[in-house]
Parts: sequence; C-alpha cells; structure tokens
Amino acid sequence: MQNPFKKAYILPVIIVAAIALVVFKVKTRPEINHQALSFPQRTVEVIELQKIPFRNRATAYGYVEPAVTLKSKAEVSGKIIYIHPRLKKGASLPKGTVVLRIEPTTFEFSRDQSEAVLSSSQYSLKQLEVEEKSTLRSLKIAEKKLHIGQKELARLKRLAKQNLISRSSLDDEEQTVLQLRQQVEDLQGKAAGYSSRKNALLSQIRQSQTQLDQSRDTLGRTEIKLPFDARIGTVSVEKGEYISTGNVLFEALGTDAVEINAQLPVRQFYSLVRGLRNKTISMKSSEALQAELAKMNLQAIVTLVGYDEQFSQWPADILRIGESIDPQRDTIGLVVSVKNPYDNIIPGKRPPPVKRHVCCC
Repeated sequence: MQNPFKKAYILPVIIVAAIALVVFKVKTRPEINHQALSFPQRTVEVIELQKIPFRNRATAYGYVEPAVTLKSKAEVSGKIIYIHPRLKKGASLPKGTVVLRIEPTTFEFSRDQSEAVLSSSQYSLKQLEVEEKSTLRSLKIAEKKLHIGQKELARLKRLAKQNLISRSSLDDEEQTVLQLRQQVEDLQGKAAGYSSRKNALLSQIRQSQTQLDQSRDTLGRTEIKLPFDARIGTVSVEKGEYISTGNVLFEALGTDAVEINAQLPVRQFYSLVRGLRNKTISMKSSEALQAELAKMNLQAIVTLVGYDEQFSQWPADILRIGESIDPQRDTIGLVVSVKNPYDNIIPGKRPPPVKRHVCCC
C-alpha cells in the first residue's frame, strides 16, 4: 500500500525545481546586442518674427442725413407776394438769398405808427427840458429879488423903529416881500415837478422804442433769407397764397456736411475701444469722451453702397456714440460726419452722398 504523505511532497519539489530551472536559464542566457538607430539630418529655414502695427477694422451701415436741416415756418401771417424763381426742389442757393416775401403793408403801418408815437414823446421831452431850464432861470431871478426885498424890508424896519418912515411904507414892503417869497416857492415847486414828468416821458419813450423795435422785427420777418448755403427740399407754398403763422414754407438742407448714423455690431465695437480698457471716463462730459477717442486715433471712411469704391469714398470724422443699443439687431450707433460732400463730384462716377443714401463706414 502506497504512503499518501510521499505524494504530497513530490508536487512542491517539482514546482521548486521548475522555478530554479527558469531562473538559471534567464541568468545564463547571452546578452542581446542593441543596434543604435538615428534619424536622418535635414536642413531647415528659420524666420524671426517681428512686431508690426495692427489696426482693428469694423464695418457699419447707415443712411446719409444732412448735418443741418431747416424746415422754415412762417413767423407772421399774410399773402406771399414773392417767391425766388429757383426755389424748387433740388435747387442749390447761396447763403443770404431772399427766397420769400410776405405782404408787408400792415406791418409797415404799425412801424410808422410806432415811429410817430416815439417822435412825439421825444419832442415832448425836449420841450420839457427847455421849459425846465427857463423855470430854473426864473427861479434864480426870483430868489435874487427876494433877497433884495428882504434886505430892503430889514432896512425899513430899522427906520421905522427910529420913526423915520411911516407904517404904511413898511407894510407895503412886507407885502412885496411876501409876494416875492410866494413866487419863489411856486417856481421851486414847479422845478421839483420836472423830475417826475421827465421820468414819465422817459418811460413812455422806452415803451415807444420797444414797440418800434417789435414792429421792425415783425416787418423783418416778412422777408425770408437762407441762413446757410443749401439745397432745397420740399416747397410747400405758392405765390399769392395766404399763410398763417406756423405754416411750413420749405425745407433746406445744408451742404457743408452730412452725417451718417452707422449701426455697428456691439462685438465689433468692443474690439475698436479696447484702448479704453482699465480706464475710467465720464460719459457726462462729451469733451472727455472726444479726447479719449482722439487718443485712440480712430479713423472712418465712408463708402456709398452699390458704387465703385475707387470713386465713392470720403474721409469722415467720428462725432459721437449712440446713447443706446438696438435690442433687435444688437448694434450701437456711431455718428460720423463727411465735410464738403459736394466737392470733387464726377458725373456718372462720383455722386455726392445725398440724403437717404446707404453708406458703410
């Protein structure tokens, strides 16, 4: 019968012998020869980068509007008696041109009446001044007579005490002195009244002068002149038509400059004003904002949409920034100005940027 304990020792012995054999084989195997590998060498070119100036650019679109638009209204009522022959839509007229006249007869009557009242008041004042001078001269003479009479009365009183003259002579002299004193007091009262009378006349003259100035001003409003060089828009009246105060007469568009309220996406606007980062400015002061924009050296070029860019570009100035953001388009307005838009026009190639033209900036 076989011993079971002998079988139990045989398996571990075999495992230990196998492990020892593996270790022996690993340690006694020959070293592996490694072959060194290398990558082929290649020639490369190196470019040194240099900093160059960079300017952000953004494109915005808007409509052309005249920088100055005048809607002339009648300031007096009346019939139109004159219209300039070139007061037509699209015509150009220089500054100071008389374009309309309203019937002035009624206002001329009012002016003449005011002039007559003023002349009468001025004449009355001159008469009063002459009368005052005469009264003052009379007052001086009367005062001298009174002084002489008082001296004579004092002399007669001394004689009367000595019984050298009669009582009736003394009474007569006292009566004369009383009359002279009354005359002096009357002249003094009259002279004192000239001041108030002159003040009343001066007030009347000032009132008359004011009325005359108003009449002349009203009369001047019957003639309408252009306050600047302009192109004429809509003309709303005709010769012979009666108009009331406040009626629109015509529209005049200034030719010195045009403005474009260009709508710029907010994201592009942020890229333009990066120079203002970490700076605080006051939006209440337009001078401070303009100074900061000037430091950033922002430039604008206006181009008419749909025209050859070679002939339809104008340099422009950035005037101001819009007060709000358009919630639908997420844009903000930049108002730019083009000066002298009607200069250097080339018919058929370079049209002027007129009202309602679409531009990009």
